[in-house]
Amino acid sequence: MTKDDRRMFDEVSFDRAVLRSPMPVLVEFGATWCPPCKALAPVVHALANEHHGRLEVGEVNVEDSPSLAVRFGVRAVPTLVVFAGGIERARHVGLASRAKIVAMLDGVVARSDDAASSLGTRAAT
Repeated sequence: MTKDDRRMFDEVSFDRAVLRSPMPVLVEFGATWCPPCKALAPVVHALANEHHGRLEVGEVNVEDSPSLAVRFGVRAVPTLVVFAGGIERARHVGLASRAKIVAMLDGVVARSDDAASSLGTRAAT
């Protein structure tokens, strides 16, 4: 995933693209003026590539979509939130190390993979 094809979520697309997604979604709530957001971007993009097909990744610009920030209680940027099954599963506020983000994602993505494989097993029987 490159910077140019990073998904942007807004009030119109958020529920469909994030809350109704069949796979977990990592959402970075950020702003263009935020230096920590800019520092975090390469890490988030790398993780998106590593989890391709198992995780959706996108961004909410809190200046363009302030109602989403209010709706999800985002009071500082960057804020990373992982959604799965329409529910917030993990959150980190502030600049995070790659290891911290990986740990946050691994539990959610692994649970999602387990659920998908068990559904596939049930469907096959």
